[in-house]
Amino acid sequence: MRGGGGRAGERAGSGPGPHRRAADGADTLPISHALLWHDRCLRQPPPPGGQGLPPGPPPGFGSLACAPDLLSLRPGLRGSAPTAGDPAQPQGPSCAQAGGDSPECPGKGRRRTEGRRGADPAGGAKRPEALGGMARRAVVWGLGRFGGGLGAVLELERRGYEVAIMDGASPESLEESLTELERRGGRRPRPLLPETPASLEGCDLLILNPAIPPHHPLLKYLKDHPLEVGDTLSPRGSQQGEDTHPPRRNKQVGEVEDTHLLRECQRLRDTHPHGSQQGGDQQVGDTHPPCGSRQVEHPLSPQRSQEINLLLERLPAEGPPRVLAVTGTNGKSSTATLLHQALAALDGPALLGGNIGTSLLLDPAPLDGARNIVLELSSFQCARLPLEDQAPRLDGLILTPISRDHLGWHGDLEAYHQAKLRSLGALRKGTPMVFDPRCPVGRRAAALAEERGLRPVPAFTPSSAPGTAWTWRSEEPGLRPVPSVTGRLGLDPDGELLLDGRVFLPRGWPCRGRFQKANLGLVLALLLALGFDPRTARPSLETFAGLPHRLQDLGSHQRVSLIDNGVSTVAETSLSALRCLREELPEGAGIHWIAGGKLKDKSLRPHLEDCLPLCASAHFFGDAAKALKEAIRVAGPLHTPTTFQDRLREALDRAFAHARPGDLLLFSPAFSSHDQYPNFEARCQDALNWWKEKRRKETRNLQNLLPRYDKKNRAEQ
Repeated sequence: MRGGGGRAGERAGSGPGPHRRAADGADTLPISHALLWHDRCLRQPPPPGGQGLPPGPPPGFGSLACAPDLLSLRPGLRGSAPTAGDPAQPQGPSCAQAGGDSPECPGKGRRRTEGRRGADPAGGAKRPEALGGMARRAVVWGLGRFGGGLGAVLELERRGYEVAIMDGASPESLEESLTELERRGGRRPRPLLPETPASLEGCDLLILNPAIPPHHPLLKYLKDHPLEVGDTLSPRGSQQGEDTHPPRRNKQVGEVEDTHLLRECQRLRDTHPHGSQQGGDQQVGDTHPPCGSRQVEHPLSPQRSQEINLLLERLPAEGPPRVLAVTGTNGKSSTATLLHQALAALDGPALLGGNIGTSLLLDPAPLDGARNIVLELSSFQCARLPLEDQAPRLDGLILTPISRDHLGWHGDLEAYHQAKLRSLGALRKGTPMVFDPRCPVGRRAAALAEERGLRPVPAFTPSSAPGTAWTWRSEEPGLRPVPSVTGRLGLDPDGELLLDGRVFLPRGWPCRGRFQKANLGLVLALLLALGFDPRTARPSLETFAGLPHRLQDLGSHQRVSLIDNGVSTVAETSLSALRCLREELPEGAGIHWIAGGKLKDKSLRPHLEDCLPLCASAHFFGDAAKALKEAIRVAGPLHTPTTFQDRLREALDRAFAHARPGDLLLFSPAFSSHDQYPNFEARCQDALNWWKEKRRKETRNLQNLLPRYDKKNRAEQ
């Protein structure tokens, strides 16, 4: 049997069935069934008058010979177990009698307080309470290839959980991650569980990969069908011979339902791959609620969480480290990296994690010595942050400009904005929330922040931010001046960042793009709000040359340069790149845009009306090429030459053929990568390989021609 969640009777060695007989001959149910009944009492408090109480305890509940005192089995159950003589009336006060916050009943459920940041006086992660000697069971759904799933598995095993992995990907595609898990000390071998309800039987804690959408068929199934929390499951498909018994099935989980769900999960994987932290790309049936609202789940569903929540739970209640977050649509990674570099220069050891780089839970040792932790949060991660029923965890937040993205995951634009605004609920009272007041969603966030007792900090004022279409009103919620920041930061007409009226960085800053200086302005605003002098960090910030795939110059060939802006998956980021390069190019030079991939939004107007006029030519590939070709056919002929290809490399070839000496090739896809690639980085690597091969081939051809040319010259002489 598995160590995590075996049946109590079997563990006691008194028979194979779920029941066994105590010394007095009375039937006794397994511990997990008894605890399940107690959970129902805790998580479903009765209404006034006592109507609608959960059913009484199961027969034999009072004869739990292996666990007469449930206090050792469930945290917070202060009353004693019921006696055998009166099994229907547990001793001690009930939840309804004691009240939600009394010592006798820990709030409205045990799950809400367990693992809270700071719950352990030593500041470390709490181990799960043993259930009669049995380890609690957790399932990590979506191992991924970027470390988030690995970090979650290792952290849960450090806490004492019995951890299973559920993933729709093949073991071969995850072999690298599984090997890395074993190298870092994780338990191996372990079978990968299929995405079916049976895989979650007995699951106490479900860790979701950020890319698992809320409308996934299995999540929708869990909302309507109870699973037996804490009961056993033997994983199917084990090739190691660990578990030969077939899994015990919940009565409501049939083979027909499993087969249907497998088909639905496969269909969703084809549409929304979830093998990476970047996420997948249709009315959504389970969108996440806005900031401050409660998420309602089935009372018998396993607790849900995510890797970033496990990290926050591990940290002490009071710093250090200080935990700062960055989220938004555009510029998250660059802004988070700039903030990390500045804090490392100003305040000692700093860590960077979240949606950028690898999981900080892979090696938790540096967490103990860090002064600051900077987290980049995607909208997927924001949507699953714990809110008002947990201790706030963040000490500061930067909102970069928010527009539209990931509508296939969230359902619509409002749900996407609500996910971003949800990050405000994880901030401690009185902490700063920095935003760009030119962004409408940022101003909306500022008003919400003020209502929640936070400190909204506008980074710029209208006089220093050209092109603003709103009027500063000091009485407007969220836009009141902040003495330590207001008026000190600005952008001059050329886009240079000003601090106290002086240019903060030299004009030769290697980080390309005016928008990057605006991102740096957000960082300086947060530093000022925290009491730092940003000038001390200037030497470190001056060396920042930008991140890979963000307007990265890959060099030139035949006097034609390739600019890699492969991180772009929406039209807005491609438009920003086109404007930036257009300002830098001399008159007469052109930009040849390479874009394409999988559609994330039905609207193609930004691509056609905003981006195309800035291009000398445009070359589209993938699924988007077909949709754009049809849209252009309907709209009529365009002034910009366009071509439509199936593959990225074909589009790059056509773009290079159109270019003249002095022109630029801009690889800025503006669509999701999930039509032909597992993630945007794989697509970027394909473009880079094409560029290397083209330069190498041309160089080889030139080298082959030189001997012939020299021989001809000697013959003529």
